[in-house]
Amino acid sequence: MPAEMSGVAGAILPLPLAGEVRATTAAPGEGVFPEPVPALTRSRCASPTSPAPRERLREWRVAEPFRPHDLLRIDVVAVAEIARDLPRWAAASLAAVPWVVVRRVPDYAGLLPVGIRGSNRAERCAAWLPPAAIVERRTPEDLTEAASWRGHPRRTEVPALAVLDAVADLLSGSAWGPAGSIGFELATGHPAAHRDSDLDILLRAPGRIGRGEAERILAGLAELPVRVDVALETPLGACSLAEIATGGPAVVKTVVGPRLVHDPWAEQGA
Repeated sequence: MPAEMSGVAGAILPLPLAGEVRATTAAPGEGVFPEPVPALTRSRCASPTSPAPRERLREWRVAEPFRPHDLLRIDVVAVAEIARDLPRWAAASLAAVPWVVVRRVPDYAGLLPVGIRGSNRAERCAAWLPPAAIVERRTPEDLTEAASWRGHPRRTEVPALAVLDAVADLLSGSAWGPAGSIGFELATGHPAAHRDSDLDILLRAPGRIGRGEAERILAGLAELPVRVDVALETPLGACSLAEIATGGPAVVKTVVGPRLVHDPWAEQGA
């Protein structure tokens, strides 16, 4: 179930954002967010009585660590403060839909790496979020458990929503969930997908998924009327299920950058 918090709408903790960015690549479903550079020039300071970012981050992670693709709802008071340092489109987007997605990079001084979605794929903004600003978290698995696509008002309009029952049957018994625009829409209620949207799926894979199993899943997905991209969350990082099905090396996206490996499960400690 979604994690809820209250009473965190006090002073805004340091939130460095950067105007200078560089592009990053992403595993299926992750999108591409510009990466803030280390030399950050702007921040908002906490009051002396506010918990330090690192302390608040530890409080959240006692129950469950934040992971890439988690969707976080931001306190409305924090949104107003954060928006002052954002590009105009990002500020408007966050004011309308106060949700961000966790990015796959290391924490920075106790702050969470997050991404802000705009109205199109060209509008992606990377930022750092103080944990005190978070009031709710929804994971891809939460979205699967809720299965809100079954009564979704846009189910007939967006084919990627309509095929989720078939995906659920195919992945029955696995830990999985929708990501990308479909996941964002299911979590927030905001219409982020469209008729031609692909379906991005996150599949937890703490244990090895063999080539045969990967081929079986892909064959089932190929019968659906929409393109489905599956990102495997291995102990090392995220890789494409399609690459596992080839039996060759796979590009794994880790918190410190992409790695080309032969076996994401065998090389997790390398």
